[in-house]
Amino acid sequence: MGGTTDPQVHTRSGQDFGQGNLGLRGMVSFFSSHRCSQICETLGLPLARTLPDDWGTQAASISMPDADQWLKQRRVDPVSSRWSFSSATLPGCRDVGIVVSAAEHHKDTLRELSLCGCGMGDRQADQLLSTLRKLPGLGYLNLASNKLADTACTAVARALQHNGDQAAVPVQLHTLDLSGNALTAAGVGVILDSLAVQLPRLRLLLVAGNAVSADVAERLSQSSGVLVVA
Repeated sequence: MGGTTDPQVHTRSGQDFGQGNLGLRGMVSFFSSHRCSQICETLGLPLARTLPDDWGTQAASISMPDADQWLKQRRVDPVSSRWSFSSATLPGCRDVGIVVSAAEHHKDTLRELSLCGCGMGDRQADQLLSTLRKLPGLGYLNLASNKLADTACTAVARALQHNGDQAAVPVQLHTLDLSGNALTAAGVGVILDSLAVQLPRLRLLLVAGNAVSADVAERLSQSSGVLVVA
């Protein structure tokens, strides 16, 4: 037997609408537990898994306690040096903004981040990669089996470059897994070309399962000094 209560509103700021307005924490809590039913279908509501495109931006200011709670709900230990998500814990990579915010809170301890098979597209990858310079300890990033195209390679290149700013904190990424996406040799070349303007820290680039042959990967390895594995 079920019951209903009066509607509760959660806003970005957490202000107005009474003490029940929990702001972003309330939104995260709702979408992490809600399961659509016949009521949702009858009302013509969108499925809960299809959050707005700017959800990641909305979540950018989530507090450390709220971010840690969100991580624990997905069986990720906030203080661990290795975070791993899957299609089950991060469907459609819809909450990449929360991942970014949480990672920034734990920048001193996070060393490895895996978002393998989470349905990430170029837009979400750009949002994630743009924060690499804020994660000085991150050395391993796994974006395999997503929906990335050559546009994501441009985002990687932009993240690895310091654009002539000698005071900028260098990205420490040494291993990047882009296997099983929709990249081409041209896109991979963009990444490697970006390393020519600074001392490269990237040592291993995994691109198997893309439109990059083993012969091309070998040539790219020889010309860049980075081991490219196709």
